[in-house]
Amino acid sequence: VETPPVKSMLEQLPNELLIYVFEFLSHCDLYYTMYNLNSRLNKLCHTLKLYLDLDWTKSSFDDFCSSSRPLRSQVYSLRLSDKFDRLTFVHRFTDISIFTNLRALTITDASSENLDKVVSKLHLLRHLFYLNISRAVIQSIYITTTLFSLQSLKYLILYSVEPIVFNFSHDDIHPLTVLEYLEINGCHVVEFLELLKYVGPNLNRMKIRINYTSDQNLESIYGQIIGNLRCGNDGHV
Repeated sequence: VETPPVKSMLEQLPNELLIYVFEFLSHCDLYYTMYNLNSRLNKLCHTLKLYLDLDWTKSSFDDFCSSSRPLRSQVYSLRLSDKFDRLTFVHRFTDISIFTNLRALTITDASSENLDKVVSKLHLLRHLFYLNISRAVIQSIYITTTLFSLQSLKYLILYSVEPIVFNFSHDDIHPLTVLEYLEINGCHVVEFLELLKYVGPNLNRMKIRINYTSDQNLESIYGQIIGNLRCGNDGHV
């Protein structure tokens, strides 16, 4: 008489408790410890909202780039870094558009070339509402055009190692109508004043570090700020 297989203690736990435990695991740990053990655990893995950090140890990063990138549709938050030229390898082995349910994206230390490549794919991320670009040189006109065509963004944070250069002359640039929070570290007064016309009516909070020269009249600048905010908010501040 065949005896039924003995279930492990883990499999005797209810689904709710297993999901609670899984939420403490990283994307990598979840895949290598729980995924493909059985159909039940696979289904539970596909209910999670995962955070994926590609700024982790080199061995884990290499494993991700060399694998079939499982559970990618469950990645809701992603962190990319260009340390050790890692974004170059990300572009070589995968495409950011595979994260079809991505809601939040953080990019740090990106070279101008690699930042352009990532930004060129952002329009494919239909659910993206949080974008943080830090410690990069944000001076490409192309980046401005792309960022201000992402109508799903609610939170936009830009930290540039050099003053950010915006260019709002392109026809594809439209006000970010759902934007609620804007943080910019470093831009010139002229770009900032023009930027205010494109923040949209739902902006609740704004944190900006402005670069200005000693010969600029601050009182006149304050007046232009109010005027341009009204322009971007249909006449209301």
